Amino acid sequence: MAIRTLLNDAGLASELRVSRAVSAELPLHYAALSIKHVVQGEERYRVRGRMLTVRTGEHLLIQGGGAGEVMIGRHEARGICVDIGAPLLAEAVRHHARYDERVEQRLLQEDFFDGERAPSGRRTTAVLSALSDGVAPMDASLFQGLAEAVLLDRLEWHGLAQRLSARKQGTQREILRKLFLAREAFDRDPLAFPTARELAEANGFSEFHFSRAFVSVFGTSPYAHMLQVRLTEAYRLLEQGGRPVADVALACGFNDAATFARAFKRHHGRSPSSVTDRARKVK
Repeated sequence: MAIRTLLNDAGLASELRVSRAVSAELPLHYAALSIKHVVQGEERYRVRGRMLTVRTGEHLLIQGGGAGEVMIGRHEARGICVDIGAPLLAEAVRHHARYDERVEQRLLQEDFFDGERAPSGRRTTAVLSALSDGVAPMDASLFQGLAEAVLLDRLEWHGLAQRLSARKQGTQREILRKLFLAREAFDRDPLAFPTARELAEANGFSEFHFSRAFVSVFGTSPYAHMLQVRLTEAYRLLEQGGRPVADVALACGFNDAATFARAFKRHHGRSPSSVTDRARKVK
């Protein structure tokens, strides 16, 4: 297993490392906040007795320190590891506590999702994407930006959890976690779940409960979200060229090309055929 330190700030007790490995098993010590981001492949982490799998493009947040281990199979995995120290986390909490009374020390001392893999918070994901692409600042501001991103994502999750009807906080958190992970799974592969019912069942919901909770948290129905994502995917497929409109319509879950064309034009403001025509001219 090859591990290289890219940035170390002793004053903030924070460090950035990159790794590349095949068939490896390594003991780990987690910092006050450890972020494990998989750039390629799959990594499995033991966190407080639980095994959590992180795949390409996903990340794992581990709070509160402690010992664990990472396991990598026969296929190469490349990852980014960021350890953020307790002083920096405390500084981020104090800064936001001046403006938002919801900010409490426990938000970063306790794991909001009780040791399960948390959803990919949009702010944290943005910083990690910039890091993967090589456009993130390589100085102390990287650690400060990640600490703040994680904090703000957690605050957002707390607010969204309050929208759910479940009375117990633990139940709210688990429903919220499953909703985010279900949406992430669909967005990664929008053609894998033909119906909202199948997406709900794959994530342990009844269709009714899933739909009601999804609307409460995201402000739109699972069907509307799935339609929007599939129409975006349809545009990408048509833009590549080489596939008839009817084939793309069927691949994106539409029973006929006419229904697909109407939905496509409402969403994109142009017809599917105009996209394929342009793709042919470009080629």
